[in-house]
Amino acid sequence: MFAAGYDLRTKEAYETTMQDFDSVVGLRYLKGMHLNDSKTPFQSNKDRHENLGIGTLGIQSFRNIVNDPRTKGIPLVLETPGFDCETVWRKEVEILNRISARPTGVSDEDCQEEVVAEEIRQTIRAAEQAGYGAKGKIPKGRTSQGKAAKGKKRKKSGKGEKEEEEEEEDDEMSEDG
Repeated sequence: MFAAGYDLRTKEAYETTMQDFDSVVGLRYLKGMHLNDSKTPFQSNKDRHENLGIGTLGIQSFRNIVNDPRTKGIPLVLETPGFDCETVWRKEVEILNRISARPTGVSDEDCQEEVVAEEIRQTIRAAEQAGYGAKGKIPKGRTSQGKAAKGKKRKKSGKGEKEEEEEEEDDEMSEDG
């Protein structure tokens, strides 16, 4: 929507977009939404996904969506760059829940744009430092499950070389990252 010129960044712009959608398509046909921030600017006509809060949309756009009674009860599908571990997506879901009508015990500070964006950045950095890459971009020496890759090693024997599997210790991350 954003790349096509439908602004969601302020309450007023979001409301205008939803009213336009209702008059052209009809809110009764809104059956789900994909959620992702944008790497590209408004009206770029390029749908390049970014993690929540660190793209050009910002957290307020998602606050508008998750607190809108018109979107209650429809699937909101997280469509952000993933990593070979689930910690980044878990953090984004945690943040969406936090900004959704702020549950008891969640302060204004916990929902501020820069605080939330920094939490996402820290989670991404931790995943990258642990050797996890964005989906489809697996770091060298790792498998798609985040395990150390097993390599093949040539071993000389009396009659020539032979390949042997090299066993490496599995250093898979725990659930907690």
